[in-house]
Amino acid sequence: MDYPRGIWLGTRVTLEDDVWLKLVNQQAQLDVGAFTFFGRGTELDVSQQVSIGTNVLIAPRVFITDHSHNSSRGLPINQQGCNSQAVSIGNDVWIGTGATILSGVTIGDGAVIGAGAVVRSHVPENEVWAGVPARKIGER
Repeated sequence: MDYPRGIWLGTRVTLEDDVWLKLVNQQAQLDVGAFTFFGRGTELDVSQQVSIGTNVLIAPRVFITDHSHNSSRGLPINQQGCNSQAVSIGNDVWIGTGATILSGVTIGDGAVIGAGAVVRSHVPENEVWAGVPARKIGER
């Protein structure tokens, strides 16, 4: 099956209703491995690159973005520009309902992200993270 420019989906990827795959410019790249599941209402907002491994479960209403506004208090937000850093999600990762994955984050193989978590730093392999901001609460 052919997908729009910048999108590569592996075999048996499931997209429930209302999943939004948004590529915001010509350079944006979204790579999704085989047997990955996206729950209803999930949004991927890609400016540079988001890569997702195989056998990944992304629950409903998850937000993943690889860019954000600069944070300069001296300028109005519409004049600040944007920072982009790739997001990488490993194999066999579970991401709970309503979680947010922010730019520059790498989530290691086998990690679990709790529902409602906001991940803004790297998550090592096989760790369980939860909270706002997300932090390690256990191991898998």
